Amino acid sequence: MSAQVENGTGQAAIGIREYDFSYDNWAALVKLGAEYKASDWSAGVTLTTPRLGLFGGADVGASLSYVDQGVVTGSPPTSQIASNYQSQLSSTYHSPLSIGAGFGKKWKGTRVDISAEWFAAVPKFTIIPAVAFQPQSPATADTVSMALTAQYRSLVNWGVGIQHQFSERYNAYAAFRTDNTAIPTGVRSMGTVVNWNLLHANLGVQATIGRAAIILGLDMAWGSKDDVSAATDPPPGLPAVPTIDESYLSITGAIGFKFTY
Repeated sequence: MSAQVENGTGQAAIGIREYDFSYDNWAALVKLGAEYKASDWSAGVTLTTPRLGLFGGADVGASLSYVDQGVVTGSPPTSQIASNYQSQLSSTYHSPLSIGAGFGKKWKGTRVDISAEWFAAVPKFTIIPAVAFQPQSPATADTVSMALTAQYRSLVNWGVGIQHQFSERYNAYAAFRTDNTAIPTGVRSMGTVVNWNLLHANLGVQATIGRAAIILGLDMAWGSKDDVSAATDPPPGLPAVPTIDESYLSITGAIGFKFTY
């Protein structure tokens, strides 16, 4: 975050806030599934256990500096320099218990599949256990937090897909699914790349020639992002950064090949 402000009498303030991190974490989990098939329908369930952490490492850096000439009327000029880097730290990552279920039914050349998966909540945890540091100046300033944390809410995602076989050579596909974020509303997604609530619509065709098949697909995703401020604690002298309503739209094409031996 970078911000600048100037008042009516010419006093200015500028502030910069940077937070950079890199981590890897290795773990093991178990995913179990069972399926039952009949002549024209099938059903199945899955169970995915939480991760069992093995090992990992992390680096993290932060800068929080500002210079204020006294933008707020009556306030004295202030400044702060705060920069820190910590390396060779440990890392931890937690994933939820999840249970999925699906059902499929076939009518002549058309098949419909419906599935859903529930994900349990994950209480707040620390990904990178970096220690808070004291700004270089002024020495009386509050410490700056460096730890990277995350937490996830319970949710259900679901989808439905349709496949129609026009002939032995040509198939068509269509699908719709949800992709909701697990970040709780109002929580800054420090340890997660994005916190979008998305909807996906898919179309595809498959043409078979001999033992080879070519598949063309199209995915359209759209949605919105929770109202979360970019900076809940701006430097002194700078106004609070308002929340921003954002929308999302992407269209992705895909091509695939399948060979039967």
